[in-house]
Amino acid sequence: MQLVPNTSEAQCVVIEETKNEAFLRLATKRTKRVLKDLSLLKNLGSNNYENTQEQADAIVSAIQSVLDEVAAALEVRVEQEFKLPIQ
Repeated sequence: MQLVPNTSEAQCVVIEETKNEAFLRLATKRTKRVLKDLSLLKNLGSNNYENTQEQADAIVSAIQSVLDEVAAALEVRVEQEFKLPIQ
């Protein structure tokens, strides 16, 4: 459900959205935010900063761990929705 301002009156109109529409809306926004933050993190690899290989490995490991969890969560969602027809 999404509230949209009604320009002709001082009220909000409620727009029902499907679960997939909500997923697409939220996933698009969140993915853009993650990609932007990763780009900013990448900037730390420039000559303006100094880090050790251990620090870099820790960052990449932490990100990879969460990314693996995200991939697994999205796979589970697909598997849970799929059902064989009963004959």
